[in-house]
Amino acid sequence: MPGIDNMLRQIRLSGEEAVKSLREADRSHADAILEKAAQEAEAEYGALMLAARREADKRLALAASARETDASRELLAAKTAAVDSAIALAKEKLASMDEKAYFAALAELIVKSSPRGDCELLLSSRDAERLPADFLPSLNSRLSPDAALTLAPDRAGIDGGCIVRRGLIEENLSFEAILRDRSELIRDRAAAVLFSGPPASQGLDGVSFG
Repeated sequence: MPGIDNMLRQIRLSGEEAVKSLREADRSHADAILEKAAQEAEAEYGALMLAARREADKRLALAASARETDASRELLAAKTAAVDSAIALAKEKLASMDEKAYFAALAELIVKSSPRGDCELLLSSRDAERLPADFLPSLNSRLSPDAALTLAPDRAGIDGGCIVRRGLIEENLSFEAILRDRSELIRDRAAAVLFSGPPASQGLDGVSFG
């Protein structure tokens, strides 16, 4: 029966075409899934790499900051030690100045303090014994008209400098007190000398160390 055979043949061919179409559809679908999976994997890989790079950069930055901090601390410690040595040297130079330079520096300190009224000058025993005879007359001539300094009968327990006393009020102009009270200023000046190298070394309030 040719007619039935033809029909069966057609059915078979149609079935094969349908199976082929389904296979091709499944393959296309599988390819799409694989492509999507590949894109997602690539995106996830990129995100992971970016996160890893950021973490690495952060750790490198922290390490660099730590190194810079350590270096800064070491540099600051070295500078502080150098400045402390400079201050100690300043004290030695102030104490070892010759008498003329010493009392000239002392007079400058007293004038700059601008004493008022009748005041007493307290000196160490050493300085009182070697006080030049013309020191007080010369000093008083440089003070305001209402100020007058006389040498106090008692002595000050200081290594250098003086104390200006007016009644119960005392102004400590000892070198030790000045170095202590103006330590920051002295550190800045010493640091400028040590690390910038200005041409001349200056002492307290611009008084040269010599």
